[in-house]
Amino acid sequence: MSRRPVIAVQSISGKCRVCGCTELNPCLFDMGPGQPLETCIWFDFDHTLCTSLRCVAAVPLEELVDMAILRRVA
Repeated sequence: MSRRPVIAVQSISGKCRVCGCTELNPCLFDMGPGQPLETCIWFDFDHTLCTSLRCVAAVPLEELVDMAILRRVA
């Protein structure tokens, strides 16, 4: 399996690092025929990646696995 090049992007909490959406200006995406448009929510705890499939697909799998959706308290 070949690795995709990782593009260094500064992550800003509250702004999606891929599409740039925010809570006040979320993505709208189609969930299928006859379904209403849905708005994205945050994929990660730090609010740097939204749940739009296009955005999640742009992040390497290894990085998605390492993201803490629910953080453990040490």
